Amino acid sequence: MGPHLVGVDISELSEFDSQIAASTTPGSCLYCLGAATFNSPSEAPDYQVSYYLIAHLSKYVRPGSQRIRSYVNENEPDNAVDTDLPNVAFLSADGNSVILVIYNSTSDTKSFNINIGDGFNSSLPPGSAATYVYDLSM
Repeated sequence: MGPHLVGVDISELSEFDSQIAASTTPGSCLYCLGAATFNSPSEAPDYQVSYYLIAHLSKYVRPGSQRIRSYVNENEPDNAVDTDLPNVAFLSADGNSVILVIYNSTSDTKSFNINIGDGFNSSLPPGSAATYVYDLSM
């Protein structure tokens, strides 16, 4: 299988997707995961994937940033979550950069093209996440 295409559309700000919004009803959200599990006060926490994804987001996505549409295949523009490469993109608060966080949820290395600006190729090892920051002022 060839490389996937991950695209970002900075002209279309998206509303927070209701299918992944946090729910207050226990067990009702398929995508909601705790960041860490604490089994006892004396044991080290068991960090989940979401812990590291939150770290990626909180380091680069600053207050005032706006979520923008991202997708894995331009022919299926609403599949940023239901894919082997779940991703989310933001326009920085100052409008000067796009922040794209991608997670490889598979057991294989995934190659993909990021379709922003002139575009570029990248890959992620299995179970890893990466944050890409694209400077729009260049």
